[in-house]
Amino acid sequence: MKRFLPFLTILLPLFSFSQNVIFWTEDFSLGCNSGQSANNYFSINNGMWTVLSTGTNANAANKWFVSSEENGNDVGQCGSGCGNDRTLHIGADLPGIGTDMGASYYEGSSALCGVIDCGATDKRVESPVISCSGIGNVEISF
Repeated sequence: MKRFLPFLTILLPLFSFSQNVIFWTEDFSLGCNSGQSANNYFSINNGMWTVLSTGTNANAANKWFVSSEENGNDVGQCGSGCGNDRTLHIGADLPGIGTDMGASYYEGSSALCGVIDCGATDKRVESPVISCSGIGNVEISF
């Protein structure tokens, strides 16, 4: 799976044909960790991240994590254990199946809700406030 937010950069173009200036970035740091919720993740450089529900979440809804379990893998690779490249990603959180196995999420089956766990997930993660006051021509890069 592709990691969702490995490195967020916001650029400020100074001139049409010149270099950009980075005025806000998040890299989630380095280190080996697993299962750290993105809800209330505190970035020393930027502040608090927050997970919000945007609808109804099933009993086995996936979670947003900040961890090294995704480890910078390419699309189609859903985690490779605890590396040293912490990312923001969504993943499964199921007893017996696993918690935070990288960007390996649980879909479930809406037709079998009540028989097996349902996995519908309606959540978003929000960054700390990014002030762009007095700045024009802002570009966002993920």
